[in-house]
Amino acid sequence: MKQSLTTKIAIGMLLGIISGWQFPEFSILISPIGEMFMRLLKMLIVPLVLFSMTTGAISALKSGKSQAKKLALKTFGYYLLTTFFAVILGLFLVISMQPGQGLNLEGVNLVAPDVVKNGATVKELLYSFIPTNPMESLAQGKILPIIIFSLLLGFSIGLTGKKGEPAASFFESMFEAVLKMTMWVIYLTPYGIFALIGNTIATRGLESLNFVMSYMIVVFLGLLIHSTITLPVIFLKTKRKIKDYLKTMGPALLNALSTGSSSATLPLTMNCVKKAKVSKNTRKFVLPLGATINMDGTALYEAVAVVFIAQAYNMNLDLSQVIIIALTATLASIGAAGIPQAGLVTMSLVLTAVGLPLEGVGLIIGVDWFLDRFRTAVNVWGDSIGAAVVDSSTE
Repeated sequence: MKQSLTTKIAIGMLLGIISGWQFPEFSILISPIGEMFMRLLKMLIVPLVLFSMTTGAISALKSGKSQAKKLALKTFGYYLLTTFFAVILGLFLVISMQPGQGLNLEGVNLVAPDVVKNGATVKELLYSFIPTNPMESLAQGKILPIIIFSLLLGFSIGLTGKKGEPAASFFESMFEAVLKMTMWVIYLTPYGIFALIGNTIATRGLESLNFVMSYMIVVFLGLLIHSTITLPVIFLKTKRKIKDYLKTMGPALLNALSTGSSSATLPLTMNCVKKAKVSKNTRKFVLPLGATINMDGTALYEAVAVVFIAQAYNMNLDLSQVIIIALTATLASIGAAGIPQAGLVTMSLVLTAVGLPLEGVGLIIGVDWFLDRFRTAVNVWGDSIGAAVVDSSTE
């Protein structure tokens, strides 16, 4: 019997864990296979976002300006709402369970990772949304500026009329060509996942999972509630069966769990959502946008992490500070890149906003690589749910 892609990826993950645990030298030796697989996925991200978002904007306008406006409003509305729900859930859990209470880090010297020390300010983050040089953004793989440029380009082509038709055909043809390339890379997923997981276990080990267990439990509980209750409840309005949809999205979710990158998972997410029969116009617009700005898992994690660090430093947060954490965690997650451990980069915004030392991140850095996989899977699950919800409401 022919195995499904989900089964093959699951087998690759299991064999990778066994290989990294029992044969670490072999896993490190074949690690270039995983790195080449990641490079192939990353190779597809920029062209996929550029051509998908541009053609998505063009298609939306072809269906009428009111339809395009409805698609955009529903997409942004869904993403902001679910991200904020995730933040509130995370804050409720960490404040009520108090995993950092009694750690007493006052006077303890921790080291902040360089990515946190060099984090951007809120103003710099907002500025980065708009590219001053689109070609530079394309070359450097800055996804959010590429999305802004692609949307503006697509809308302008759609409003140009007949003169814009050659450009529209070009972008549509390129989008189909990139999808064909995507399918070739997807066939390699089980082998890439095997090498990636094996190398991760071999180099990092399993013992670090015992570090800061109470904090991890709160994060896991929040991610579990958001992914199995909050998002499925929203999904009810689509009239689809959640079990069938979850089964179809299996390969994308396993890839997200393995790579820790929602952007690298985007090609697989688009393929799975296509199989779930979400309309082409919707998935081209919703998914690339979601892979960049819809970070439910990241937002929840940042809210939990910041309050956990505050508790560890014996800092009592008042209501205004909790509100600031909620708002800045939402904004920071939108600005986070869809790459492994990007949440650490933007966490500096939230910590600085409430006057906490950046060194507090040193408390959780040991387990961040592990948690990152699960919050990325929740991010991708939220994107795919959003595609179905927006599609059902704009038919």
